[in-house]
Amino acid sequence: WRLPHGCHGSTVSFVPLQHFNPSRHFSSTSSLSQDQWRVAVVGSGPSGFYTAKYLQSASDEDRSFQVDILERLPTAFGLVRNGVAPDHPEVKNVQHDFEALMKKDPTMKFYGNVQVGKDVSLEELRKMYDMVVLAYGCESDRSLQIPGADSL
Repeated sequence: WRLPHGCHGSTVSFVPLQHFNPSRHFSSTSSLSQDQWRVAVVGSGPSGFYTAKYLQSASDEDRSFQVDILERLPTAFGLVRNGVAPDHPEVKNVQHDFEALMKKDPTMKFYGNVQVGKDVSLEELRKMYDMVVLAYGCESDRSLQIPGADSL
């Protein structure tokens, strides 16, 4: 298993959040029925929220999904919130869809300031959830590897 090209460092190594207790912060599994799957989505950008959206739409009378979205930043929506210029409202409007998704499903929870690898390990998540989806982005840009790229 390798990092995507252009990503540097470990995908599960971030600055720690003090006094985080996974068993206190995450939903208890004891109240779930056998046909309800617990899913942790690591990353709250478009890939994380679209994963949550399609899991929600796949729910029916035979199975349902309780989704917890974990994000290392204090706010959700990734680059939609922080990387899209205000003069592109058609792109930023997807944020409204994500907010509506959270309101539509009261079992869906967002946990900000949770850093996988410090606050909770991937192994702990795998024990606590039926499914763990890693939907985070890279922390740095990809180097172009061409002469003069650093002077741009």
